Amino acid sequence: MLSIKNISSGFTLTELIISILLLGLVILAATSVEISSRRFFHSTEEQVAVQDEAKIAMNHMLKFMSQGIGSLDSPAYTLHHDDLIDIRIDGWLTGVTDGQYTGAPNDGTISYFFDSAQYRIVFDPNADPTVTGDEEILTQPIIQSVDFSVGSAPNQIVIEVIAREDPSQAASADNPQITLNSSAVLSAMSCN
Repeated sequence: MLSIKNISSGFTLTELIISILLLGLVILAATSVEISSRRFFHSTEEQVAVQDEAKIAMNHMLKFMSQGIGSLDSPAYTLHHDDLIDIRIDGWLTGVTDGQYTGAPNDGTISYFFDSAQYRIVFDPNADPTVTGDEEILTQPIIQSVDFSVGSAPNQIVIEVIAREDPSQAASADNPQITLNSSAVLSAMSCN
């Protein structure tokens, strides 16, 4: 005699519900990784932008500070306090006579100071007679603080710049903070 077997094809309701739940967990995990990756990328992108802007300020200061000139007895800088520095700039060496530096009528000083109310570094180029007034180095206010200090070498200035995308707010993942440190050794000569 022939036996008829009950052959059922397909999935039971329980199997279908379990597979939908597993698929949902996989999609949830993938979405979580995607969101975390986007957030990390955005934070890193903001940090790089702040660092690039702060580097512009640091490079500006190092460029002009390297033009400072003084003697061993009279350094090329005057550090008024940690956020204001004057640098004596040689007036294009017009004061050199017979190999001796005697000063020049257009020698002058440049100044850098940190304006904490506006979160900016201000450059006063009064050593250059063709430029009048103060200049802002950066187009956007990102500087949290600037610290000028005397280094361990003669005529060495150590510069620390701390910057944030929004310096009026605390540092966070959405408001990254970077710190740049550098130093400049200013020229010193003695004609004695």
